[in-house]
Amino acid sequence: MPQVLAINTDARMFSFTFAKPPPTIPLDPEIVMQEIKLQSELDMFKVPEQIAEYVQRRFVSTSRLFVACYQAQVVSMSLLNPDHKVGRMLYGNFTVPEFRGRYINAGLMAFILKTMKREGAKEILVSCHRDNASSKAAILRAGFTELGILQRLERRIRRWVRSPQE
Repeated sequence: MPQVLAINTDARMFSFTFAKPPPTIPLDPEIVMQEIKLQSELDMFKVPEQIAEYVQRRFVSTSRLFVACYQAQVVSMSLLNPDHKVGRMLYGNFTVPEFRGRYINAGLMAFILKTMKREGAKEILVSCHRDNASSKAAILRAGFTELGILQRLERRIRRWVRSPQE
């Protein structure tokens, strides 16, 4: 049975339903997006310690790893769990600090959306902590729509709570 990842409470949840095409995010032409399917493919790049440790901790057998690379160094990553209990879920979005603010994570999410559209996906979900303004901005830039905030009501029972207008 595949491992199922938890979603943190107090997380903002977002959805992309392919009612519109995934956006094109202008990026430095040296940024290359790709899916890494085998460990040997990842070994071809310089992988910062933060990303290597994160992938080791959070990768599950059904996950798909997507990376953005700059001059053969992984600078941003995102994992996709196609078997999450709530649907296809992006998680583990991370950009190396010195590359933040360049829209690389939004560009990587848009690349993933285009890949998933070609594969026939109907919806992709992603979350971020409710107070993480930069993640929220990247997610919205990638074309996602906010669904609400996940809150714990009782032990193991969760629901979406519509976010107040901000």
